[in-house]
Amino acid sequence: MKRTTKNLICAASLIAIASIAACGPKTSQEMEAAEVTEPVTAAVDESWKNGRNLTGYDVSDKNGARTLWVEFGEESADIYDDKGQIFGSVNYGQLKDTEYSKQGFAFADIDNDGYLDASMPGIKNEFGNYTYNWIYNFVDRKFMDRTAELTNEKEVLWLIANGILGNNSSRQIVQMFNNSDVGVVNGVVTLNDRNCKAYSISDDGRETARLYYDQNGDWYIDEGCKNIYSIMAVKNDSYVLDGVLTTPRAKSIAGYTLADFYGDASAVSTGISQLWVAAGDASVSADSISSAINSVVSAYEIVIDDKGTIRRMSRGTNVFEMAAGQFGIDLSKYEKLK
Repeated sequence: MKRTTKNLICAASLIAIASIAACGPKTSQEMEAAEVTEPVTAAVDESWKNGRNLTGYDVSDKNGARTLWVEFGEESADIYDDKGQIFGSVNYGQLKDTEYSKQGFAFADIDNDGYLDASMPGIKNEFGNYTYNWIYNFVDRKFMDRTAELTNEKEVLWLIANGILGNNSSRQIVQMFNNSDVGVVNGVVTLNDRNCKAYSISDDGRETARLYYDQNGDWYIDEGCKNIYSIMAVKNDSYVLDGVLTTPRAKSIAGYTLADFYGDASAVSTGISQLWVAAGDASVSADSISSAINSVVSAYEIVIDDKGTIRRMSRGTNVFEMAAGQFGIDLSKYEKLK
């Protein structure tokens, strides 16, 4: 059959109308069918592991099951997640015994808070001279070197307590998790702008002292629970008191005035005596301190002017410095308390 121009135009028009209809609105069933796609799982890029000597740990806690990778070096260990994001580092300084560190490295929920704790042993040299390396408790749900979790914890706690407080077979040492009186929340208290792990020491069922271990590996003790925190140091393979922390209690003692002394001489003298002992200075009785202060004041006030008026010492005079001068106490150790 012969095609005419009119027939061709009509055929083209029908094709165009069909095309427009095909591009029109879809039904809901058609839309659902079009939007269903197979999930695409991105492959984990493991190139960050290249050239690293990594040890993998399969762990599980409130953050879920996953693998953590630890790279042990001579003086530190770095911890990574499976994507190569670093969670934290453990520094163990002078140990330089990588195999020993690997053997002692462990993940465990030691404090039963649902999150993993990590610890690694480190021993410097002489007995009693320990370094402890830790990452403890998830903060922001990541490893953070915020507080201390010790390896051989019980051994060290006993060593310190017996060395400072003397031996007691009935002594109990437990971690403090919550104590609003001393600011401990979930096992952590902030002292000198450092996060510390806190322990309660009880002798014969009575709390006699508290121990604190901070994120830099330093130890403090609050003997007698007086809120005068002693800084401890290792000397001749044993722990000794070597200064005090800046606390409200310590600052008030170092700031005692003559007015305070006249208000309660016994309390002031006792406080000064306790602060000196906590700092590792000479043990001087409260009575001796009271007598020394009185002697300095009397020597000053014995002066009488030509009108017969006795000179009076200012009630704002610092009696802590006065007493320290009488007993040869080095005040430079207490400058931070002023």
